[in-house]
Amino acid sequence: MTQPIDMLQRDERAADAQELLDNPLLQEIYGKLETDAFEALVRAEPGSSAATACHLRIMALRALQADLIRLVDDPKMLRAASERRRRLSA
Repeated sequence: MTQPIDMLQRDERAADAQELLDNPLLQEIYGKLETDAFEALVRAEPGSSAATACHLRIMALRALQADLIRLVDDPKMLRAASERRRRLSA
């Protein structure tokens, strides 16, 4: 059996995630890390362990950003679904 969703906790996490996404310092650091990894990937020998490491770094950075965006979007989707259920059941 699944546990009920704590909407307040989800909304708080979404707000925290949005603050991180909007933080100029974090955006600057993220951009630099991604740029550095991409430049290192371009310089690396194709198929080398260095190229693989750079590729994995880029993928990890993008996964982190995607997870933050998902945390922001999930509460919106849950509220929209809840609202649809309310309208359909009325």
